[in-house]
Amino acid sequence: MEQSLYWTELFHLKVGHRYAECYLAHAEKWERRINMTSALCASSSIGAWVVWKDAALLWAFIIAASQVLQAVKPFLPFQERVKRLAGLRNSYAELFVYADSRWPSIAAGELTVREIAKLRNEMRTRQLQYDQKAFPASVLPENVAFLEEATQYAEKYFLNFYGAPYGNTTTPSATTAST
Repeated sequence: MEQSLYWTELFHLKVGHRYAECYLAHAEKWERRINMTSALCASSSIGAWVVWKDAALLWAFIIAASQVLQAVKPFLPFQERVKRLAGLRNSYAELFVYADSRWPSIAAGELTVREIAKLRNEMRTRQLQYDQKAFPASVLPENVAFLEEATQYAEKYFLNFYGAPYGNTTTPSATTAST
């Protein structure tokens, strides 16, 4: 029973790690888009305004939009999320490596139920600490597409490295737990 619970914790930790990676990639993409749009609008609009005086109103609007984007940029979540998610992803990766390295001993029956429960509690506690450190005053909005991608990624990971999909009714044996 405790082995199965540990296996579930390990799987969910991998999902959490990948979810943070997906969100990080999303936030980085939007941060780049905002920065590039702002830079392009500001620099090209001034030059274009001089060349095409007939469309001065259009270029004035583009410059104004660029300035508005710069003004609201500090209030958009992407820049701050990039920093926080990068740290969270790294913390999850480190914790997963630690937890995954304990699996062979657990699968082989070398640890007692109490020892496994202690490891599970340590995993959950550290994960909660990482979440609270990354987002102390808020939470990361749920993204169903990222969660589905992270779950599929974790399922493939466990199938590739353990030869057993997560949804199995039994956890992999010690013979398949050699990563």
